[in-house]
Amino acid sequence: MLRRRRERDPLEHVRPELAPARWRGAVDRALAHRAQFTAVRDRLGHGPFRDRLGELAERVDAGVLATWDLVGRADVAERTVASLDPRRAMDELKAARRRLAAATDAGRDTGGLTEQVEALAQRHASVQRLQNSVEDVDGRLRLLDARLGAVVARAAELAAGAGRTDGLDRALVELDETTHELEATRRAFEELGP
Repeated sequence: MLRRRRERDPLEHVRPELAPARWRGAVDRALAHRAQFTAVRDRLGHGPFRDRLGELAERVDAGVLATWDLVGRADVAERTVASLDPRRAMDELKAARRRLAAATDAGRDTGGLTEQVEALAQRHASVQRLQNSVEDVDGRLRLLDARLGAVVARAAELAAGAGRTDGLDRALVELDETTHELEATRRAFEELGP
């Protein structure tokens, strides 16, 4: 007897319990949208619309994977920021600037102090860019969540016969745009991160 081979789930490694607490909700919601999309598709009888939703499931999966990847990178970046101690970086920069100003006012040689301030300013700027990237993640994840939800709702609406398929295409274009934005954020983390 031939058994039908089960396809491997491309998202089996996406497990919310492995995500950091701060980001776990985003992973949960992305997987919930995927489950809703799959349920809508599976309730349909065989036919072209179900086939179309089956093709589009890969794009929903791409949105979930983008969420998972971004959450992992944001966690690493967040821990890196904490280890770099942004408050200390700022305090040291301010103190060096005060020493430079005092030396300048007193007419002393400021060569070494100037170089120190420049180095501390570069360090502070790097820490700030990394910190800003982490803070930007929340907004990007909320946008992806909203767009995944829109795709699911539109698919459900169309499955119920209440709309035209161009709305689904529009929602998927927006989902693709957000996925590309998250990919750009991921690349930015690669450039900034350790």
